[in-house]
Amino acid sequence: MLNLNAISARQDSKPVAKAFYLMSSYFNHSCLPNLGCDFDGGAIRLTLAEDVPADSQLFISYVDNPEMSQSQIKEFLWLHYGFHCQCPLCTAIPSS
Repeated sequence: MLNLNAISARQDSKPVAKAFYLMSSYFNHSCLPNLGCDFDGGAIRLTLAEDVPADSQLFISYVDNPEMSQSQIKEFLWLHYGFHCQCPLCTAIPSS
């Protein structure tokens, strides 16, 4: 349970720890997230990555490695979280 809801804290863009933040555990994944996660000591800072209309769902990325290809991300999400991503980016790319 903790591993599914934990967020990787990063330092210099490298994962250094996993932490559980109650409110951020409610966000769903998107490969095109509209929220960014930053860390300041032990605190998490969530910032809007773009303008978001009122009542829109907010998304974070569950993927820590920006170097992963889209097919690697799909495999990672299935293996680690048990779902097939249905974000706009993934649904626009044909399955291989």
